Amino acid sequence: MSNYIIRPLTIDDALEASEIWTQVFGDDERLVFEFYRLFSHQYGFGMCAELDGKLVATAYCPEDMYYVEPDGTEHAGAYLYAVATLPAHRKHGLAKKMCHALLDIAWEQGKEFVFTKPSEESLYDWYEEKVGMIPAMGGRTLHFTAKKEGYMPFMQLLPDAYLELRTKYLEGLPHVRQSIWWLKWEQNLHDFYGGGFYAVGDYIVDMYHDGSTLQINEMLPHPTPETAEEVCYALMTIAGAEKCSCTIYGDEKYVSVAANQCDIPKNNPWFGPCFG
Repeated sequence: MSNYIIRPLTIDDALEASEIWTQVFGDDERLVFEFYRLFSHQYGFGMCAELDGKLVATAYCPEDMYYVEPDGTEHAGAYLYAVATLPAHRKHGLAKKMCHALLDIAWEQGKEFVFTKPSEESLYDWYEEKVGMIPAMGGRTLHFTAKKEGYMPFMQLLPDAYLELRTKYLEGLPHVRQSIWWLKWEQNLHDFYGGGFYAVGDYIVDMYHDGSTLQINEMLPHPTPETAEEVCYALMTIAGAEKCSCTIYGDEKYVSVAANQCDIPKNNPWFGPCFG
């Protein structure tokens, strides 16, 4: 095996790290630089694998996220994100090693949870097998094709307004509280790719608009499939989109787990897998 070195990322690695991010995920380097602007001041925000002085893999773990119990008790956490290895350097366990190094830093900082939200369903098994993360709640993605017009009052929200309403709608429910910095990062993604934070009727949505397709990452208050369908028809009408996918969370496919000896309630409405 080659002599890979696993070490923390620094701001000086931004250019090389952005090239890896761009090659693996396809995002514009300017967007990755914005990620560094928002999070690189945090200790242990990222890890990399280096070979002969060149970066070949990267992973990130921004902090300032909290698991909130129904009574409002908060448990500090961090978010494992954008784990990427260049194709020629895969199958050497680099992603696993970077993730465990980031987990070690999180525990040293007193974090009680590390969360992630895999981009593909198949990655749940990878995080469980390689990193020890456990799916903490289930969700499903509903797919709709524009068959009828719909209408609801519609208004774009700034990240701080979305965060305020999100906190209100999740009060009394177990959930993961995002930081304003994470929502500002999401706003950058919206600006680059289309979409945004919106109030739609009595709901708020975190939405990406990719050409003729809408992707709803979050809809609150938690809707029934029937309500989600009505909101999606309204959004497709407003945006002139032909298709819409909407991820909703709830009891389905839930896997009970004890994290740090605390049972995660069954109606945990957000992230999975969750590790503690």
